[in-house]
Amino acid sequence: MTVTTELNDVPDLADPETFKAGVPYEAFARMRALPGLVWQPADYGTLTGGFWLATRYDDVAEVLQDSDRFTSRFGNVYPLLNPTGDGPMMKQINHQDPPAHGRVRRAAAKSFGPRVVANFESWIREVVDETLDDALRQERFDWILQVARYIPSRVIAQVLGVPLDRREYIADATIEIFKSLSVEDGGETFGRLAGQVGEYLTQLGEEKLLNPADDMTTVLAQSLQNGELDPVEFQLYAVTLLIAGFETSHTTIAHIGHLLATDPAIRAATARALDEGRSAELVDEFLRYITPAIRFARVATRDTEIAGQAIKKDDVVTVVLSAANRDPEVFPRPDEFDPFRESPKPAVGTGGAGMVFGAGPHRCVGHMLAKLEIRILLEELHARKVVLSMDGEAERGAHHVVNTLVKLPVSATVG
Repeated sequence: MTVTTELNDVPDLADPETFKAGVPYEAFARMRALPGLVWQPADYGTLTGGFWLATRYDDVAEVLQDSDRFTSRFGNVYPLLNPTGDGPMMKQINHQDPPAHGRVRRAAAKSFGPRVVANFESWIREVVDETLDDALRQERFDWILQVARYIPSRVIAQVLGVPLDRREYIADATIEIFKSLSVEDGGETFGRLAGQVGEYLTQLGEEKLLNPADDMTTVLAQSLQNGELDPVEFQLYAVTLLIAGFETSHTTIAHIGHLLATDPAIRAATARALDEGRSAELVDEFLRYITPAIRFARVATRDTEIAGQAIKKDDVVTVVLSAANRDPEVFPRPDEFDPFRESPKPAVGTGGAGMVFGAGPHRCVGHMLAKLEIRILLEELHARKVVLSMDGEAERGAHHVVNTLVKLPVSATVG
């Protein structure tokens, strides 16, 4: 068996600050070229003093699709949020394995099917139009605050049935929850913040049972009432839908603004794709190129191996989506933005965006909604002939789960 340990001259991938400078694509490329996997020591957040990094597309898919060998029970991100395996977070859907995971997922999956999401288009376009109207009235504005944050918070709040006067709270709370993923306390801060939002959504669910509406919280509340979910599962699933539904779109839209403002080649490729009616491929390429979630984690349930690498029981394996989506075995010229690319083999079980929404039982249930938001935004920017330019320095956040931008000052011309 291959025994690959630490790779020299690689930044500390256990430290959130490492990612403030940007996703370390060069380091991931070196890892992909090695046999086996690379080991990253870590002082906290694992069960065995570090974690393996899976960076090749096929290795990532293998781990995510095999919940028998690689469990989510201890948490689905590094640092692990349920390190004992039996804490309150074990009822959070991202920390469940089949069959419990499937039972909880089915409670809301029907509300995110392609036909259902297609009916969202008209009102999402209204949200995007309103957002752009407000932002483009100003000479200069922060794309993150006024576009990337506003669109997904309004959309996911409406999907969940959150009243208009609580949507700013939802956006603020979601951002704080994601920040807590980098806190070294075994998930305590995450659990506390998620619990606070969960209490609000539980109250909202009670209101929806009295006054049902065509929204996700009503569906979940009815699933609780008829016994498909228990109260803790209801609360944690509602929170998960909220934060996942917000952050994927938020991060992707943030980077789209940055790329359009700084890269003439990407601007030209975007315009050409939209002119040629290839908006679906364009959205998939933005998602692949940006990869909003950098990585997830699993824990080995027994001694096993990946790509010839010996993995011990309780070892954490981080699956690096950002690296998988730049694997040249799947995506020719992976570091280039090309919505017209042809892949040499299909991205099995993951859709055209590659390894963005995960694979296997935990593949994101709301991926169609995220793609719809992004497509409509790109179409509206193109129709208005908006040209973005930087008006200051972009600022990244220190986060090793989300490829986050926190500040993007821009100016815009129209027509």
